[in-house]
Amino acid sequence: MEEESFYQLKEEFEVNNVNVEQVGFIADSLYTQLLPHLPEELIANDQQELLRKSVNVLYIGEYISYEASSQHTFYLLTNRSIDGISHQDRMAMAFIASFKSKSWLQSFSKPFKQQIDDKLLTQYELLGSILKLGYALNRTNRTLLTGLRYKTSAKNYTSLFTVLKTSPLYLK
Repeated sequence: MEEESFYQLKEEFEVNNVNVEQVGFIADSLYTQLLPHLPEELIANDQQELLRKSVNVLYIGEYISYEASSQHTFYLLTNRSIDGISHQDRMAMAFIASFKSKSWLQSFSKPFKQQIDDKLLTQYELLGSILKLGYALNRTNRTLLTGLRYKTSAKNYTSLFTVLKTSPLYLK
């Protein structure tokens, strides 16, 4: 039921499924590699699943307006039922998929303060930032990334991501 609902949403809002899959791949890779380095309070059992669900609705606000896609995504997800998705998961997906910044998240969460506590908002901020980084790494929509690696320096204070490209032009 859930898969069919996501399929219908992507069709209705003309979302490119190839881009969704690529952003999902990148976001999942980022989350998996960051997980061992995250503080305990930011980790919940269902986070990776919420991230995977949120990637399916990341682009729906762009159908209405590219410039205001985050606001439209949030509005659509908070005011529309999705078969197979609970209200709580739909709210989480709205915060994650429409994430722009911490201040944006806090301002949009004000009407929901009774339902969503600060710990959940911090988790949504983490997942939203991972999703937006995945979106930015696929900004050209050319599916150039084939993998990501997380590295820590010998002094354990500098971290970076190595991005592998599919084009022989970029391989060294």
